[in-house]
Amino acid sequence: HKEYQMKEVELKDEYYFYLDALQKSGKINMFETPRHLQKKFGISRQIAFAVFAVWSTNKMEERNAQ
Repeated sequence: HKEYQMKEVELKDEYYFYLDALQKSGKINMFETPRHLQKKFGISRQIAFAVFAVWSTNKMEERNAQ
């Protein structure tokens, strides 16, 4: 079941663009983003948290690589 969720997460680049835009706006606490993802894209809570987790991990890896 978790494998299915991760495949769906990987397929949706629009989620990442949306999260990047939210982060750049500075208007919300980034830990609130799963709720925003749910509303914007009509996805489940579990998928929203998985998207946020993958996005956060990628951002951390990008920062560490610099």
